Amino acid sequence: MSVGCLHLVLPIIVKRQDKMKILRRKLDNVVIFAGEDSISITVVANNAFWIDHGNGNTYTMQDADQFEVIEDVTLPDGFDTKKHTLTKNGADEWVWGDNPKWDAEQVWRARATSKGPKDPQPYPSWTFDEDKWEWIPPNRCPAGFDGRWDEDNQTWVER
Repeated sequence: MSVGCLHLVLPIIVKRQDKMKILRRKLDNVVIFAGEDSISITVVANNAFWIDHGNGNTYTMQDADQFEVIEDVTLPDGFDTKKHTLTKNGADEWVWGDNPKWDAEQVWRARATSKGPKDPQPYPSWTFDEDKWEWIPPNRCPAGFDGRWDEDNQTWVER
């Protein structure tokens, strides 16, 4: 038994400019990404965005059809990814709002970035590795091995 790791990559605004480029989720109008207006956001094969910061940093994001790219946007004070919504008013002007699910998003972020609770010790002989945040058996399980731990004999056995 081991604790799985959840790795998140959240876009970070490197520097704030007057005009930014954002990705807005169509379903709820939440802004999920903001970057300098000079970055390139392109829809590529398999319904994905290719985001190129122009400095060697690139990444992809799936489900491009669920988002809208909006350019030349001025971010509100206190902007944070997923904290704000962006909608158009009756005069066809962009209006910033607060994401009603922001508090839940903060709880999710805290859980995703913390190590979380320690799982119960699976066997008395196993020790806990604080760096890896997992229980370690006295003998590592061989790669590709499908079996179980035998505590009495301190070894892995076939199923």
